[in-house]
Amino acid sequence: MLLNERSKVLIVDDERRNLIILTELLRDSHEVTVAKCGKQALEKANKLLPDLILLDIIMPDMNGFEVLTQLKKNKTTNAIPVIFITGLNAPDEERKGLTLGAQDYIYKPFSADVVKARVATQLKIIEQAKQLQQAKLKEKMASLGTLTAGVAHEINNPVNFAHVSADNLTADVTDLQHFIFDLAGDSLDQEVRDEFDSKFNQLFFHIKTIKEGTSRIKDLVEDLWSITLHDNPDKTDINIVQMLQSALAMTNTNLADVATFSTQFDELPTFYGYPGKLNQVFINVLLNACEAVHKKHLTHSDAPAGVISVHTRFSSGFIEIAIQDNGCGMNETSQQKIFEPFYTTKEVGDGTGLGMSMAFAIVEEQGGTIKVKSTLDKCSLITIYLPVTT
Repeated sequence: MLLNERSKVLIVDDERRNLIILTELLRDSHEVTVAKCGKQALEKANKLLPDLILLDIIMPDMNGFEVLTQLKKNKTTNAIPVIFITGLNAPDEERKGLTLGAQDYIYKPFSADVVKARVATQLKIIEQAKQLQQAKLKEKMASLGTLTAGVAHEINNPVNFAHVSADNLTADVTDLQHFIFDLAGDSLDQEVRDEFDSKFNQLFFHIKTIKEGTSRIKDLVEDLWSITLHDNPDKTDINIVQMLQSALAMTNTNLADVATFSTQFDELPTFYGYPGKLNQVFINVLLNACEAVHKKHLTHSDAPAGVISVHTRFSSGFIEIAIQDNGCGMNETSQQKIFEPFYTTKEVGDGTGLGMSMAFAIVEEQGGTIKVKSTLDKCSLITIYLPVTT
C-alpha cells in the first residue's frame, strides 16, 4: 500500500445482497472491488493485487476453500491475506480454512463493527510487517555503511596501484616487443617472429584480463563508497521535472531500441535536496526498467512492445514520481529483497546488486521513501515520494 493510497479490498460472494452490504460498510475507507464467483475472484486478484480479500465459502462451481487453494498456489497472489465470511460456524470448517492459509473468519449474520474491526486489524498487521521490514533494512544499511567505508578505503589504493601497473606493463611489454624485433632486424626467421608474436599476444591478453578485473573492482569500490553517502555536496533547490527529463534523455540515448518512454509531468514545487544523488536514483530506476523490458523480450517472443511511463504529481505534501514498465516483473521474494545490498537477479558479473539499495539510502537520506509493486511477467511500478516543506 503506497502513501496516500487507500487499501484495496476484494469482496467475493455469490449473493448480491452481501456484496452490497459489505461494499457500503467499507467503501468510505477502502477501495472496494467485488467478484460474484470463484473464477472471477481469481482473475481480479491476479490483476488488481488487493491488500485483503473477504471470501465467502459456499459458492457454486468453486467454493471458498478451492479459491483460497488456487490463490496460495499462485506466486502473484499467495501473500494476499484472506478473511473467510461464512455461515458455516463449525470448528472443523474453521480449522480447514486456517490450515489452508486464511487469516481470520467472520460469521454470518455479521456485525458491521466486527467486519470493520477485523478488516482494520488485518490491514494494520500488513502495514506493521512492512514497517518492520523497512526498519530492518535501515539497520542493515546503516551497518553496511560503516563497514563499506572502511573496506572501500582499504581496497581502493592497492587496486589503483594494480590498475596503473597494468597500464605501465602494457607499455613496457610493447617496448620490449619492438626492441626485440628491431634488434633481430629483417633477418629474423618468420616462424620465429610468429612464435614471438604468439607469446606477446598471450602477455597482452593476461594484462587485459588484469585491467578488466581491476576496473570491475574499482567500479564496485565506487558503488560501495557511494552507498556510505560520504560525498555530500550542498543541498539546493531542484526542479524535479527537469532532472527527470535529463535522466530520460541519457537513458533514451543508449536504450531507445529497448522501449519507448511515456511521460506525464504535473506542475511541481521545487525540492530542496542533493541533486547529484537524486539524479543517480532516477537513472538507476530507469535503467532497471529498461533491463526488465529487455529481459522479457529475451524470454517471451510474443511480448508486447516495451513501454516505460514516468508520471509525477504533488499530493498531500509529497512529490510523487511513478516509474512503471511492462517488463518481466518480480516475484514476491524479489520485491521484498530489492532494496537489500548485493541482492540481484542478474547473471554473475552483470551487476553488483547495489543500485537499488543505494537508491533506497539516498531517498531515505532526503526524507523520502521508495516503494515497489510488481506482478511477475507483467509489470513493475517504482514510486518515489519526496517531502516538500514550506
